[in-house]
Amino acid sequence: MLNNLATPGEFIIRDSESHPGDLTITMNAGSKNRNFKVHVEGGKFHIGQKVFPSIDSLIEHYRTHPIYKSDQEKHFLTQPFQHPNCGLYLRQLPGDFGRPPVATSTAPAAQSVFQ
Repeated sequence: MLNNLATPGEFIIRDSESHPGDLTITMNAGSKNRNFKVHVEGGKFHIGQKVFPSIDSLIEHYRTHPIYKSDQEKHFLTQPFQHPNCGLYLRQLPGDFGRPPVATSTAPAAQSVFQ
């Protein structure tokens, strides 16, 4: 999905599949996606030897400092990837049972989008 919809440098953060408890930053690196393992230990986050107090501070750092895959390959994070349809939420209108839900650009009032 990132290859088709994201611009180079856009990224997502997800749970690591191979190391439970850690995270993975997947970013669009132009012709392919690149994954960077984020180790989480004692409430701290690190890629390699550089340690950060929060995931936000790690992201901010790598917006202005490169993440190296090799001496010839370095990457900068730009912004989180937002799917073009991300702003749409489905909700059922009162009295509309049996009809498909409608899309709205606002989340339902009683439901937080981010927990």
